[in-house]
Amino acid sequence: MLTEYKRQWSHDAVNILISRQEEVIKNGWGDLKAAHIDTGIRPCAALGNWVLWNEGLNLLAPGELPIPQGASGRGTPLDHPTPEHGTRTASVLCGHHPEFFLGAAPCLPIIPIRAQADVVLDSLDEQDRVGRAILYALNAGCKVITISMGVPLFLRGAGGLLGQAVDAAYEQGVIVCAAGGQEYGAVCYPGKFYRAIAVGGFTYDAGKRYPVYYPYGGMSSFIDVWGAAKPIFRANGTKAFDPSSEQYGSSDGEYAKGDGTSYATPLVAAAAAYWLHYKGVDIRSTYKLGGWQVVEAFRLLLKCTAVQTAGNGFAEPDGQNSFVDQRVRVPGKNEQIPRKGMDAPDGWGISGRLNVEALLTAKLPDPSLLHYEDRLAINQHR
Repeated sequence: MLTEYKRQWSHDAVNILISRQEEVIKNGWGDLKAAHIDTGIRPCAALGNWVLWNEGLNLLAPGELPIPQGASGRGTPLDHPTPEHGTRTASVLCGHHPEFFLGAAPCLPIIPIRAQADVVLDSLDEQDRVGRAILYALNAGCKVITISMGVPLFLRGAGGLLGQAVDAAYEQGVIVCAAGGQEYGAVCYPGKFYRAIAVGGFTYDAGKRYPVYYPYGGMSSFIDVWGAAKPIFRANGTKAFDPSSEQYGSSDGEYAKGDGTSYATPLVAAAAAYWLHYKGVDIRSTYKLGGWQVVEAFRLLLKCTAVQTAGNGFAEPDGQNSFVDQRVRVPGKNEQIPRKGMDAPDGWGISGRLNVEALLTAKLPDPSLLHYEDRLAINQHR
């Protein structure tokens, strides 16, 4: 029996059933694979052969495996090299160690892409690299993309290559999940793109009210869903890989707790993977247009099955910055569905706490309820 199940409060908070996790560990994920765009991944005991190294990409050192070297740099809290970041977020997504660790979607095949040395996309080159990483993931056949990095504003004034790539993913029906961030008082791109899935965070609470990790105030309508962000048990990723050491990553000391929307994001990517895995046949038969309908069906179900914020549906519902157990209601026939980044009269359905099992057991929305997002990422910059 996995000794660390008790540490995964985050799985309970977003309603990932252990039975689902055990089933995919035993039977696999079929031909489904996801892209993990981050600072690279260091081999460790929590990440096995489901990390598809030979299909990976290193945009910082072309031709090399996407394995970061060195230690964390010095500087501002986020804008410095963080080679362990990708290992940590990957472990939250798909890690598995029979004695010590269980990720949200254990053993999910991922293509590792090292696009950055740090998590802040504060230069044109960095933003374009993530765009190239997304395009690479599309060509590699990934159906889910997780990105735990971002930037609140674009230097060029529009989405650039990153926006083009998100547009391409949307049209192809690939679900892009990206962190909302927590440092700049704004929701970060690429999550903020109307065509992507932006993830906010909440924290542990013994009373299960789950306070908001970072409130966005009037910008909360850009957040599509909220995932567990603090404290998150993850692989440490601090030791440089030593292939001669058989003990690397094998002890409990190679795991620790962290926080951030960086960790909430892979939980939502895991939800997307489960949804495509269990509902794939129905999804393909229901959405004849494919492409964007898949993304919008997932987005709508996220909202309709989530545990809603109280009051007006924003991140500060009752003066306590917390979530209550009230389900987001399903839209009625011919009812206007609130669009991302736009307020609704009563705030319903804007965003809520992720509920994976409800997502998986919900009926797929009728295609007539889906709204094509015509606000292109390439044009978005506010």
